[in-house]
Amino acid sequence: MSCLQVYHSALHFTPRQTALWNLYKHKRLSLGNSNNCIEETWSPCLRIIDGHSRGIKAVAFSPDGTQIVSGSYDKTLRLWDAVSGAHLNTLNGHSRGVMSIAFSPDGTRIVSGSYGKTLQMWNAVTGAYLNTLNGHSNSVTSVAFSPDGTQIVSGSYDKTLRLWDAVSGAHLHSLNGHSDKVNSVAFSPDGTRIVSGSSDNTLRLWNAR
Repeated sequence: MSCLQVYHSALHFTPRQTALWNLYKHKRLSLGNSNNCIEETWSPCLRIIDGHSRGIKAVAFSPDGTQIVSGSYDKTLRLWDAVSGAHLNTLNGHSRGVMSIAFSPDGTRIVSGSYGKTLQMWNAVTGAYLNTLNGHSNSVTSVAFSPDGTQIVSGSYDKTLRLWDAVSGAHLHSLNGHSDKVNSVAFSPDGTRIVSGSSDNTLRLWNAR
């Protein structure tokens, strides 16, 4: 593209609060009132990614930032390239909508929680189903891996948290105390504590060991 093409075509559609516009605006030809339809700045939206057939409840980046996983009311998880937005894989297995998802710290596994009361484990590289974790009596709202990747904590509408072995899927402990739905869970950076948030208006701190 020649300089004249830049000045007299592309420049007219360049947002007005950019360095490019301010550097070359004196070289452009007037197009009447075209300024009225030009944005002031570039849109912060980098990409729109389509694919799910129903609303998306949960999203997460892989630890290395190269992939995104999404969970939807359409009962599936989808893996996407985080740069191009390309669809990489669809993970099927849940009987009801997916409410929560998390990557393992090493990026090799994904755990998802659903309205179907279960957690499911997936191979993040191949998309293969690995395991189903049963124990909650209501929807699983939040999931998280421990920093060392050996445990998973889940929170549920059944008012409990549960700890699981992240390799075998074995149930380790139930944490009881909330009087209403558990909406969110997280491990401390050193993996020794868990915090939970509930519809009972409280947070609770737990010993993860």
